[in-house]
Amino acid sequence: NADSYSIHLGDLSLYSALTLWCGPLTVTVGLRLGAHILEVSCLTPRVGVILPIGGRRFARVAEPRLLVSVQPTAPLTLSAAAGLYHQPPAAEDLSAVFGNPQLGLARAVHVTAGATVQVGSALQLELCGFYRHLDSLAARSPLPTPPLSAVLTADGSGQSYGGQLLVRLRRWRSLSGWVAYTLSRSERTDTPGGAPYLFDLDQTHILTAVGSYELRGFGFGLRLRYSSGFPRTPVRDAFYDARDDVYQPVFGALNSIRLPDFVQLDLRVDRTFALRRLAVVIYLEVQNLTYQKNAEEIVYRFDYASHDYITGLPILAILGARLSL
Repeated sequence: NADSYSIHLGDLSLYSALTLWCGPLTVTVGLRLGAHILEVSCLTPRVGVILPIGGRRFARVAEPRLLVSVQPTAPLTLSAAAGLYHQPPAAEDLSAVFGNPQLGLARAVHVTAGATVQVGSALQLELCGFYRHLDSLAARSPLPTPPLSAVLTADGSGQSYGGQLLVRLRRWRSLSGWVAYTLSRSERTDTPGGAPYLFDLDQTHILTAVGSYELRGFGFGLRLRYSSGFPRTPVRDAFYDARDDVYQPVFGALNSIRLPDFVQLDLRVDRTFALRRLAVVIYLEVQNLTYQKNAEEIVYRFDYASHDYITGLPILAILGARLSL
């Protein structure tokens, strides 16, 4: 199959917030009023030279937000927040051939709670937990023969939850930086009551460490990134299709394996020159300093007997300048 169509997506919103203070307690109540337009050129697949009929829809949403923070002692701040969010479908999901041009907005409820501790004047600790519930997600129809222009449905749902620890060092003896670690899990279902599976972009562990040091007008920075590999669906076996003269894969459990972990070290060196009212920064960035071959996708041999990985960029050096007034 093939499809050719055009999509127009647009949104307009108004946001208002009211903040109340009562001693160490701060409460912010917000409301976002949004209007989305979704316009597609084809509501049904093209048939010969007959011109397809398009469609246009407007979606109005009201999204309340709430933020509460309290500072029981000078170095400690506790906070909690919640909000409702909406997102239009991806353009590729509105295809009349491969998706559903009638898909509406996906919805998510976000909830976070955390604490911030100031240790001295330079060190800050932040701990945050989060939960997100999603529904009305685009999902593959479970029917063996879906209705016309309804290959996808809006029956998907999911959830994401986890926590993050952030240690931030403000400028101290020409040294500054931060370290963040996130532990999370994201899973979804395609039908009500269906078996959950991992999101395609789920990452259990994410670690980022950034440090910079200034010496005699030069700035030296390092960034280390580590994360779990994305989930993928394995190919367990294959069979030969004599009619089409190709091998067809036999898949295993959905998103039951992962790509190898991602690891990358980046370096930055810069120098700032002051020219009257101008400031010129000359910098050199070296990405993937250790030439790590990070896997971005799995590729299989024609008969699926073996596989390899598509890897990311090798060492990449960038020399540039920034001018500011």
